[in-house]
Formats: sequence, C-alpha cells, structure tokens
Amino acid sequence: MQNEWQYRLLRVKINRMNGQRRKIKKAGAAVIWEIADGRAVSIVVMELLAVVAGCRTLPEANLTPDGESLKVLTYNVDVHGDMKGVTAFLNEAKGDIVLLQEIDKQWQAYLDAHLVPAYPYVFFHHYPKEGGMAILSRYPLPGPEVFQSAAGWLPAIYVKVSTPVGEIGILNVHLKPPVSEHSRVTLGSLLTTPGIHRKEINAHLARVDPNLPMIIAGDFNEDESGKACKRLKELGCVDVLSMYDRHSPTWSYPNLIWTLRDRYDHIFIEPPMACTGAAVFKVKASDHEPVVAAVQMNDVE
Repeated sequence: MQNEWQYRLLRVKINRMNGQRRKIKKAGAAVIWEIADGRAVSIVVMELLAVVAGCRTLPEANLTPDGESLKVLTYNVDVHGDMKGVTAFLNEAKGDIVLLQEIDKQWQAYLDAHLVPAYPYVFFHHYPKEGGMAILSRYPLPGPEVFQSAAGWLPAIYVKVSTPVGEIGILNVHLKPPVSEHSRVTLGSLLTTPGIHRKEINAHLARVDPNLPMIIAGDFNEDESGKACKRLKELGCVDVLSMYDRHSPTWSYPNLIWTLRDRYDHIFIEPPMACTGAAVFKVKASDHEPVVAAVQMNDVE
C-alpha cells in the first residue's frame, strides 16, 4: 500500500473590489492580498490531498554511499539572502558539484572570499535581476555554455564534466517565475507559466549532448506535477527527491495571513545513473532551501 500526498495549485480566484477587502474562508487555503489602484486582489492558493492509498515507508537516504559517487547540490540562494548562512552550509555540505541560482556580483565576491578551497573550478554568469547563476565544482568545467531562455526569461548553464562516476552533462536551470513582465502575480501569469516551463526545458534539452547521461537541477518554479517536471519524466528522467522525501517544501514565502510553501527545487537524473539518497536541508538563509543528492553510475552491459 502506498501513501502519497500531492500538493497542487487547485484554483486561483481573483476578486476585485473598490476600497474593500473580503476574506475568503476555505479550509487549507492561503490568501494573498494585493492592493492596486484602490482595489483588492485576492489570490487563493489551495493545497489538496490528491492521493491517499495506504502507507509505505520511503527508503532511507544515503548521501555517503560506498564506492564511487557524486554529491550534487542545488540552491537558490536569493539575491538578497543571508550570505554568511549560505556559505557556512556550502562549506559544511561538501558537495562535489554545486548549482546556484540568483547569483550577482556581490554574491560572487563573497563566495570567492569565504568558501574553503574545496571548489577549484567555478563558473559565474551574471544576468539582470534574479537571473545570475553559478556552478562550483571539484572537477574541471571545460567550456560551460549559457543557454538563453526560449521564452525570454532566465538563462541556464550547461557543462560536460568528467567525474569519478564518468562523464556527464550538467544542466543548471532557473525556469520562469509565475509572475508577469512587471514582476506581479496575475491570473494571466499563473495560467501561462506552466506552458512556458515546458517550452523552456524542451529548448534547453535540444542543445545538450544526447550521448551523455544528464543531471538537470535547479529552481523549476513548479512542483513535481508541473509541465517541465512531467516532460523530464516522459523522457525517462528520475525525480530523485521524490524517491526519498515527498513532503518537505523547498520554498516558502510568509505574508500577513499565511506562509506559502511549495517544492520548486528539483534534481533529475538520467539512466544509467542511480540515486542513493536525496534530502532537503533546512538552512533558512534564503526563501529556498538546498536540495542535495548522491548519485552513482550503474553498470551498463
């Protein structure tokens, strides 16, 4: 028997009123109030228990397996995040390959000054607003490529890396946030973003080396039921966090009424790679939490 909780965006309801707020009372609903031109816009985000089918204990995560392995870490550090807290975690986590999102020049300078010399190979790409990214690695990063978003939003970084488990492709992504061009949550942005995510991931994958097994990780701005995640699963990729943890949020946003939480950050792997463990770490230095996974390479006959 299996017990699976799926948190989904069930409905977005926008009520516009002149000079008045209306409270919406729904069990399990989160309400965001946005005041614009004297009108209150309420966005109701409902979390629904989708499947309850018995219970099954998930396997225990092993982040330090015997044999050759690769520890991969993805972390949206928040361009305004706690640099000291993030850096302390990175020093302690000792990832082999670290994928960062929302990096700017100030972040780069701080990381350069405060990270232990565990990452002799680094690549930073700066982009306006929250679009900057970085890869920190224990292994050489020859010729990293920057992929621009097919939808005109945030870029991705792709690099081929020779590691103890073999040569692999690494794709660090930051898909479009569910906001409009003016960085506001609107009904239109919520409805169109899922399709944009699928377009973005398809465009990125069209440019990678198809002969190398891939690790695709980063801030997807969607949970496991999103269209980009579904697309990767259609292609045979494995969502490793869901193998070991199906509940822990990786993103949170407090407001006056509710704290919104979701699972926006993911690590996907392609066969013949296999995962021995994955986990979310509660660092509380950013609006996101880091996701860490250990992977090995299965023998291929």
